[in-house]
Amino acid sequence: MGDKTIELPRISTTLALVFADTVNEIIVCEKCYDNGRLQLALAGDQLSHAYYEFGLEFSQNRKFEKARCALKKSLEIQECSNSLAQLAYVEDNLGNVGDAIDLHRKVLSIEPNHFMASENLKNLLKRN
Repeated sequence: MGDKTIELPRISTTLALVFADTVNEIIVCEKCYDNGRLQLALAGDQLSHAYYEFGLEFSQNRKFEKARCALKKSLEIQECSNSLAQLAYVEDNLGNVGDAIDLHRKVLSIEPNHFMASENLKNLLKRN
């Protein structure tokens, strides 16, 4: 695989925003996310995926409110079963079990064999 170059729009502010280190991977700094600057360099599927990735990172760091916000932004752009499943996990961790169950069911209506949603739904129903 050769190096790929991505041309970014010229932005007047100092902004270490996006670079690609592989053909399909985009890396965005958290400060740029927090400043709402993602949409300056990304759009469509890439923007949705960037919000999803931040949702995952915030979830792993137990920043569930920030994770919820990022995942909802991702879903506003493009509905995706993985984003919905991660949002269900976040809602469960925020104590919103009913919302988590509804979201897992929605994932399974879109993708019936989604393993994570299926297992998490079973666990939630056993717990409650």
